[in-house]
Amino acid sequence: MKTEYIALVLFQFVSTSDNKLYEEVIIQVKANSEEDAKSILENYIKESEHEYKNSENKTVRKELVQIIDIAEVLYPESNSNVRELYSRHFNDFESYKKIETLIK
Repeated sequence: MKTEYIALVLFQFVSTSDNKLYEEVIIQVKANSEEDAKSILENYIKESEHEYKNSENKTVRKELVQIIDIAEVLYPESNSNVRELYSRHFNDFESYKKIETLIK
């Protein structure tokens, strides 16, 4: 039976106008091992990297910055409608607030 993993991946969108936008993505991967999960994830990332023209006709390129983490799903079996998939800890909330635009 395959194990469920969660990967935290950081992409960047680079344009010819030198603007950068970063995207943090959480991806679920089913694999036989963590090494297998990383291989599956790397193939997925290669397929998702691409270029396109934006509304200003500038070329924008989506590219990988880093695979931040790959971890087993915390609670793969759940009897409720809610399931915790991934968790990470930090101790500098002020720095986190600077990058997390959804915090009020």
